[in-house]
Amino acid sequence: MQVLVVDDDVATCEMVRDALDGEFSITCLNDSNRALERIRGGSFHVAILDVRMPGLSGIDLLAQIRRVDRDVAVVIITAHPTVETATASITHQVAAYVQKPIDLEKLRATLMRIASEKGILLESPERMLATVGRNVRSLRLKRRLSMRQMARRAGLSPSLVSSIERATASASLTSLLRVSAALGVRIADLFGES
Repeated sequence: MQVLVVDDDVATCEMVRDALDGEFSITCLNDSNRALERIRGGSFHVAILDVRMPGLSGIDLLAQIRRVDRDVAVVIITAHPTVETATASITHQVAAYVQKPIDLEKLRATLMRIASEKGILLESPERMLATVGRNVRSLRLKRRLSMRQMARRAGLSPSLVSSIERATASASLTSLLRVSAALGVRIADLFGES
């Protein structure tokens, strides 16, 4: 998920980047005037804006962002919350309003919520395939099923079950439903970390 942090305080930008980069792709800008041009030309999913900045305030920037991009989620951060900034934030449909000093765990949870609401994939497809394969294999072995028995229960070929476990092929939703039923688990259990 592409996240743009706009704050004239370099330390805040670095703190957010250091804490969240790796989970999210973080771009920091210390100049609010440059932010709008980056949002126009970029592919940001989230913009984190400080309210008080020289030149263009976070609220003014938010209003301009909404004129060019209604989909980007905006998180407002401020050390000086007021009714006026909260009202302006609500008017322009912000995803969250966060007080400074920033609680990084709450910010991480907010970004995860935004990703979930937008249906943004935070995990690479390869890693997800590996997780599914590892979970299918672990559950099959826990139930003491051979590859052939598992395939017969699921109504799939042994080679497809093997491909799923080795993460060499992505299975269809129908195949994963059959696998989860054969293992007696919910399909969501195949995607969770084991």
